[in-house]
Amino acid sequence: MDHLEVECVLKKRELYDALLHKHYNGVVGILTTLLGLLLLAGYLNNRSILFAVLGIVIIVALPVYVYWKAGNQLNHSKEVHYIFECREQGIVISEKGAKSDYSWELVKKVVSTSRSVLIYLENGKQIVVPRKNLGVKFAQLFIMMTSNLKPNKIRIRQ
Repeated sequence: MDHLEVECVLKKRELYDALLHKHYNGVVGILTTLLGLLLLAGYLNNRSILFAVLGIVIIVALPVYVYWKAGNQLNHSKEVHYIFECREQGIVISEKGAKSDYSWELVKKVVSTSRSVLIYLENGKQIVVPRKNLGVKFAQLFIMMTSNLKPNKIRIRQ
């Protein structure tokens, strides 16, 4: 089990899921949600419709923005095809004849969502591997991640 290769098809829905996870688990997402909730609480306290409208707009704005951003990152195409490989030396992404190699030392953390496995790299990049493309290879990916990364970097659930 020293090599895993998966042909991936990334669609807007999987990219949206990954970006939503990134934003809501970051400072901006947390602060935006808190601000929206505080404004809604202000409405309950003061009965000012302005607080309610602003709270709802702020809470709804982030998911709408992330959905728009997902479409832009796919360059308005319906899907992106690439090959995801895990090797003993690291991760390789092949797309349209170009290859990108990332050593295991560059992996900051690995997280799973209901739709994807997200690999965050030290350089700020994120690799999205759709779960539906992994299929039965999910277990093999988990084994490779646990054998090459420290336990505190892995947050994968079945």
